[in-house]
Amino acid sequence: MGTFLNARVTFLLGDLTQLVGEIKALINLTLEKLLEVNNMRGLITAQTSELDVILLEIANLCIS
Repeated sequence: MGTFLNARVTFLLGDLTQLVGEIKALINLTLEKLLEVNNMRGLITAQTSELDVILLEIANLCIS
């Protein structure tokens, strides 16, 4: 027999529009967090590329 560790019981008391509003807010928050992660990934990638160029310039100066 399975466990109920992932089970969830939810009761709605009141207006359905409040629940819909809360679901929309949760979806918006999730999308905002996803966009923040994507933006940070882009910034890190750009800085890493810039750092690679600087390190190559330093290496070329040391070799020549």
